Amino acid sequence: MVGDPRRLRGHNATATSCIASRDRPGLIATAGEDGCVCWFDMRCKDMLFVMLVGEDPISSLCFKPGNEDVIYVSSGTEVKAFDVHLAASWKWLESHNYNKEEINQIACNSGSCFLAAADDGGDVKGYLDYICHVVQSTSSQSTRFVDSIPDDTWRSSHLHSMETQI
Repeated sequence: MVGDPRRLRGHNATATSCIASRDRPGLIATAGEDGCVCWFDMRCKDMLFVMLVGEDPISSLCFKPGNEDVIYVSSGTEVKAFDVHLAASWKWLESHNYNKEEINQIACNSGSCFLAAADDGGDVKGYLDYICHVVQSTSSQSTRFVDSIPDDTWRSSHLHSMETQI
């Protein structure tokens, strides 16, 4: 039986992305144009805490597969990694800025250990070992808008994407 939808309140601007934890039942993280990541417990409808990532809008977020104590957040052309194992005392781990245009979507691949970031210019950057200092690959489609579609079954040689002409 499906219950009524719950309205989660916490952002001061449009919510842009959300993810659900596989390891922690009921845990939802949402990103917004207000530069915040809000964490909710669906079991009690409460907002647990808010991470102010920056002043720029957050376009996408994802957990590190196998370690949901690490979350990746895209804002502008940057991908940032945070340690959230102590919710109220989260800390910044690292950030990387390889995309030339605003990132639309990020997704982690647990099978091949990389994170993909698709941007407005059609570039898809693959970061080895979930954000290392070397860019693995670049796929460019200069006249297309690319949104990556997270899919747990994809391999490093198969990046599923949805393309729409501008």
